[in-house]
Amino acid sequence: MDLDRLRTDLESFTRQLSREYYMQGAGLKDDINFTSLYSAFPSLFTFENLESIKQAYRSSFSKTEKRRLRYLLESFHGEIVLNTSSKLQNKFLSKESTGILHLNNNEDVSYRSSLIKLYNAGSRNEREAIWQARNRFIEAELNPIVEQIYYMENGYAIKNGYNDKLHMFEELSGINLSAIDKDMQELVKETESIYVELLTKAAKEKLNLKLSELKPFDLQILSKSNEFTSYFPKEKMFSTIAGFIGKMGLDIEAGKNINFDIDIRDKKSPRAFCCPVVIPSEIYLVIYPRGGEDDYMAFLHELGHAQHFGNMQSDLEFEFKWYGDNSVTEGYAMTFDHLLNNEQWIKKIIGLNSREYLNQRLLNELMMLRRYAGKIQYELQLYRDMSLKGKKELYSKITSDIMKVEYPSSEYLTSVDSNFYCARYLRAWMFQHALNEHLTNNFGNDWFINGATGSFLKEIWSYGQMLNAEELLKEVGSRGLSVQPVIRSLNSVN
Repeated sequence: MDLDRLRTDLESFTRQLSREYYMQGAGLKDDINFTSLYSAFPSLFTFENLESIKQAYRSSFSKTEKRRLRYLLESFHGEIVLNTSSKLQNKFLSKESTGILHLNNNEDVSYRSSLIKLYNAGSRNEREAIWQARNRFIEAELNPIVEQIYYMENGYAIKNGYNDKLHMFEELSGINLSAIDKDMQELVKETESIYVELLTKAAKEKLNLKLSELKPFDLQILSKSNEFTSYFPKEKMFSTIAGFIGKMGLDIEAGKNINFDIDIRDKKSPRAFCCPVVIPSEIYLVIYPRGGEDDYMAFLHELGHAQHFGNMQSDLEFEFKWYGDNSVTEGYAMTFDHLLNNEQWIKKIIGLNSREYLNQRLLNELMMLRRYAGKIQYELQLYRDMSLKGKKELYSKITSDIMKVEYPSSEYLTSVDSNFYCARYLRAWMFQHALNEHLTNNFGNDWFINGATGSFLKEIWSYGQMLNAEELLKEVGSRGLSVQPVIRSLNSVN
């Protein structure tokens, strides 16, 4: 198949797959029929086409074309892997969306809505019961599926000439995972004292527990800011955010390109997401609203994605719309969601002036960063020797040590994002810090209500993902990716 036909078919396939992900994640259907979808494109994901891409990459002298082909090669490998495991992927999503947890009080709750129920539970005993039921379900229903996928993916990497999945990712993406791990372990060390101090204080004040008594299901409660909930009314979320977005010179719907799905459905994913179906003209932002600042944070995060996708150039090359370094789009998402950590935004948009609130946000940020530091440390070892022997214990130890809370082993695979996406998130944290610094220096401390900000953002959004995170920062005259500014920022808040 020639490359032009290949790219046309890939875009058609990607749009159909994205629509399926939206429908299933939004709770509008139970599963995704991966097998049927891939069967509709029988001559697309073949090793012959993979070899054609490799050959074109080796023989190309055009810098732009070579970049397109590198992005295409990385993603094409991923699509072949997904095609190979499509039956297992479909089985996993079906189990996840239709699964029912049986609680000790004879009450049933859907697996997907169980985290919402846990979050809103009235007692610690109730939270623990839901947590244990989730773990039982994961162990019995989900782990047997993802264990098969794990071995299938590693086998694919070896078959294609790589040492393991880790080697394959680094070769194709150009991202050094060990370097990111080293940076994050430095962050863990440098923020240890402030994290322990804030976590101990929150445990005592909110749950009357010692640090040593905390369980993983307690962390969701410690991340809640119930005393500030009234500042984040669910019914005003959209208008509040649309208001300041407009002052930046942006249209929250990006000229009708962005569709908002905020309805409550039992089978809807509890995790907010953005799903581009046709870039830039058909983008979905999906959220399961539950009230409070979490809604605002999730909405802002996904809005960053949606604005990025909805403002891309319509004639941008296929690879630069759909592929590339996702640290970029995650960085835009984090630039928006980190407004909740911005003292000026909290004062001017939310009407809240509280050091206590900012300390709560700092604790939440530390919990997330340390959780992802644990993820990348664990995933490097998970894929290094291509065996699951001892990995449950390893997951529990690494996560427990970093979080200072004893974690069970049940999520040793279900908590792993596909294709080392945790690295994209961690690079995005560094990216957003540098971008926020650039916005502040050029548009002021209240850049989020400066009309000139929108023009700048729309310009860099229009590039899609043609540039990686490092290149984009250089393009706007900012510093490169580094964990040091993140560490300094965390240590300066308290």
